[in-house]
Amino acid sequence: MQSRVRRWVSRRSITVLQRSISTVQIFSGEPVLTRLDPQINFNWIYHAPDDKVDSRQFCVRWTATMCSPKSFEGRIGLSSPDSMRLYIDGELVIDGWGEDKEASQMVPFFFESGKKYDVRVEFRNDARGVRVIFGYDHGEETIDRAIRFAKKAIWRSWRRDSTETSGENFDRTTLNLPGKQLDFLKAVYETGTPVVLGHEYGTSGFPVPGSRSISLRFYRRALMGKKGGLATAQVLFGDVNPSGHLTMSYPRSAGQIPCHYSRKPAGGRKYVEMDWNPLYPFGYGLSYTTFSFENLRLSASEIHGDESLEVLLDVTNTGSRAGATVAQIYVDDHYTSVVRRLWS
Repeated sequence: MQSRVRRWVSRRSITVLQRSISTVQIFSGEPVLTRLDPQINFNWIYHAPDDKVDSRQFCVRWTATMCSPKSFEGRIGLSSPDSMRLYIDGELVIDGWGEDKEASQMVPFFFESGKKYDVRVEFRNDARGVRVIFGYDHGEETIDRAIRFAKKAIWRSWRRDSTETSGENFDRTTLNLPGKQLDFLKAVYETGTPVVLGHEYGTSGFPVPGSRSISLRFYRRALMGKKGGLATAQVLFGDVNPSGHLTMSYPRSAGQIPCHYSRKPAGGRKYVEMDWNPLYPFGYGLSYTTFSFENLRLSASEIHGDESLEVLLDVTNTGSRAGATVAQIYVDDHYTSVVRRLWS
């Protein structure tokens, strides 16, 4: 199930939670808890559904009636690294029960208007319950359909991840866009539509190394408030000159992690496939104008450990646009008795 699949929201579904006995794959014993849930969309990695439930081992069974107000050909499915199975009108539709089976599946389903379907969803927390979802969609969207809309656009923006693809104790093995987003990005670029790649980060926070294989404009922004859209538009259309600089280095590959500017002088400086330089280094930032940094002066040529040093320099806007910048000064101790990092 992809992160944008709509959650199934019906009238309340009845939730029955029961203890499981070791690895027995059946529900047994009296329910520990019975309650009503408006939808099945949970993350139980930190705690169980209720204090009454043993978080080390439990099973959940939801039963409900599903009724669509209109007929359509769509898909229905589950998403979880744990064991789950789905029954519609008593028939097993998705079997993801057990270590050798995959619960995260979407299967074709015809929703008939006004018809009531008996739904039963069962779950067992044998993989910590990080994601427990039952949902539906209106069918798999293809890139071709999206491309037709992209041809009419001036610029498009992609967000990298969601809480279902990255987060605390929910890591990924690659820095690229999840799913088919990178293929989509390349297809849009090939239409000739001017593209600006917008990377909004919060959970993962890395640029898209795969997007470097095509030539496009790129900007990144942190999670912003209600003025975020206005600020982005002002920068893109040139009303505001950007002056931000990165506060950390961003790797080209997951194999470069950890990637930081203050490396020690000893050790290797390249990998088999590439050098150690990051995709974007600490302090990186672009502007619509240019600046020169000249006439560096120090208040003293030598200082002791308890003394301070004043640094002066001339910063000049050498471009045709008004703008601001950040002067970055790095210090390296060549003669320390202890191995120090290159910059500090």
